[in-house]
Amino acid sequence: MHMQVFSKIHQSWHLYLQSLAGLPDEFVVAEKTIGLWSVKDIMGHIASWETEYIRATEEYLSGRRPRVFDYDWARDGDTINAKLWAEKQHHTLQQAWRGLAGTHRAFLAALANPEILEEPDMVALAQEISWKHYDHHAAKVRGYRSTAYPDEVGFCYYVMRVDRWPDLDNPEHWQNLEGSQEFIQCALEPDAVEMMANRLFAHLSDPALAVLVIDLAKFQPEAVKAGGRTTLSGHIHGWFALSAVIDCRRMVRAETGRWLFPWS
Repeated sequence: MHMQVFSKIHQSWHLYLQSLAGLPDEFVVAEKTIGLWSVKDIMGHIASWETEYIRATEEYLSGRRPRVFDYDWARDGDTINAKLWAEKQHHTLQQAWRGLAGTHRAFLAALANPEILEEPDMVALAQEISWKHYDHHAAKVRGYRSTAYPDEVGFCYYVMRVDRWPDLDNPEHWQNLEGSQEFIQCALEPDAVEMMANRLFAHLSDPALAVLVIDLAKFQPEAVKAGGRTTLSGHIHGWFALSAVIDCRRMVRAETGRWLFPWS
């Protein structure tokens, strides 16, 4: 049951990221493009509600009733959302990207607590705040971009931990890499790729990380899960074909020890 919850969250999250991938910054920050909100506002909105869930888990684990259960949505829903929007309206786009990625990781960690997973109301709340919420807003973003930016171009990025450099011209090599790496699915800007890589792979030595640059036009909106964990072959066959990989770049270490993505 729990694995199904995480699988659904994972799939819907990546479809939401896909709705953002390749969308130019000016379209992301343009005001009142999706009702009263911009795409950036929606990014902050999703992060805000994941933060509310994190707070609810803290309240529950301390023996208190999470306040979110007492919200009167019919009466106060718009007011609550407006308050959360006001808290993030002055954030830069970079802050919005970083907040989206960082809050999501914290949300998943909070949900993974065994005590939380054993409480049906907390799991039901997680479903409302996560995949149902992502799907709703992803549809809104896709509707906006289909009219405002119909001839889209762009890329998404996968960061791979590898034990040897991948050979893009040799499909068998990808199968041999199975199990030897971890993934970050980064339908994000390059700064976010670096942030996520440094958070997950801070102690690895070079060469260990590779970035696949994926042609968004060939990106497939299906996720494949195996045993509750996304595998290399699952991504290759479920999200993109090898022909969609237009570039493969090493992440490099700076003197500070941080991983850097060679964007230019």
